[in-house]
Amino acid sequence: MSRFLCTVSGLQRFAAVIDFSDDWWDSASGYVAHNYVSTRLWVFGESENAWVVRTEVQPSWSDGAAYFEHHGNDPNGQTGEISVETFFQGQTNSWYQGWVWTDAQAYGNSGPFGFGASSIKFNASVPWMLFT
Repeated sequence: MSRFLCTVSGLQRFAAVIDFSDDWWDSASGYVAHNYVSTRLWVFGESENAWVVRTEVQPSWSDGAAYFEHHGNDPNGQTGEISVETFFQGQTNSWYQGWVWTDAQAYGNSGPFGFGASSIKFNASVPWMLFT
């Protein structure tokens, strides 16, 4: 989380650099599997007492496998550094909080006729955040 005092009303920018690595797969044999990762930039306005912007950014994905499919970037995965940004209307002399966060979900089911399995390995760090 990063805080910012807006000194001039108008369009403001919240940006971050995200260093990440991921390795994911989903596989199904007679059933289904799904995995999902969403990375977000959110800004909370203290004067507004509300989120003033909620933006989905990369790295993000949503994938599903059914019946006899296998998807993913396993075994090597992906590693990278990405710059992301969002914009919001700021108010003079108001404080804002910038948040960078990720949500992940993995799902698989099985039964007497097969299986569905899913795996996510996700690591990230945010070396810097910036308000302008």
